[in-house]
Amino acid sequence: MNQTDPRTIIEQQLKPWIRSLQKPETAQEDVLQNLLALYAQTGYGREHDAGEIKTIDDYRRSFPVAGYEQFKPRIEEVLAGEISSLLSEPPIGWAITRGTTKGESKFIPMTPTDMQMRVSAGRAMMKYVLDTGGYDLFQGVNLNLNFPSRVGTIQVMDREVEYGYSSGIYTRFV
Repeated sequence: MNQTDPRTIIEQQLKPWIRSLQKPETAQEDVLQNLLALYAQTGYGREHDAGEIKTIDDYRRSFPVAGYEQFKPRIEEVLAGEISSLLSEPPIGWAITRGTTKGESKFIPMTPTDMQMRVSAGRAMMKYVLDTGGYDLFQGVNLNLNFPSRVGTIQVMDREVEYGYSSGIYTRFV
């Protein structure tokens, strides 16, 4: 098969996912170590010794369960330009959730790595197409009801940046 054959393209996209299904414990350990490497590049991660963590038990001891309210000050720091306080790379966009905390929307920074992980969530659909040969799924129009991906702007350092609902943004990229 050639590199532009739809089956070949889909198989290449699915290869890491299928490998993770065959060895889920190894895949989860790899995810943890990759995330810890990213966390170690941030102020938040350094405060929790992300670079020293080797096991899931170490992680559980070092990183307390936290909600949006605990992260809100760090998110405000990122909005003010202190990106490494919470993120290992600059955000490419901002999302809000429909869920509210005390009547206000939650602002969530989106990074290239975050978007790549979320876009890969479409793998189940690609697996279906691969197994059934139903490539026609990619033709025509899909009706997908989501909240808007663009609803307003916020000030991020010295510029205004568009934001929208996370569901709409993720769907647009998937």
